[in-house]
Amino acid sequence: YSAKSSESAKPLSLLQQDDQSKESETVLLDISTGEAEGELVEDYVCLGEQGDVCANTGLVQMTRMTEKPFAAFQFDGILGVGMPQGSLDKKFNFMANLAEMGALKRDRMSVWMANENDSE
Repeated sequence: YSAKSSESAKPLSLLQQDDQSKESETVLLDISTGEAEGELVEDYVCLGEQGDVCANTGLVQMTRMTEKPFAAFQFDGILGVGMPQGSLDKKFNFMANLAEMGALKRDRMSVWMANENDSE
């Protein structure tokens, strides 16, 4: 993710309560067995084939990460879908933001874990 590539991204600060912040706040996170540092931004995030399931959501745009475990990951981002209490702030919980916007048919989510041998 690069906020510079998005027309809807804007800096975000949890310390300044106004929405007119011109500078992003930087945070240090413990993730798995490593650490990551990044700038807070807010962006309009969409899912679905038509991109029609959307919500304004807080993101951490990573600027520094430890080699372990991040070099081993085959993906380039982590989407926060945990319980709201585990989020930096309610803005950072994508699923809760979708539910609040009325973008979900139900307040439930599931994940299908598959490998190359699965038929679906």
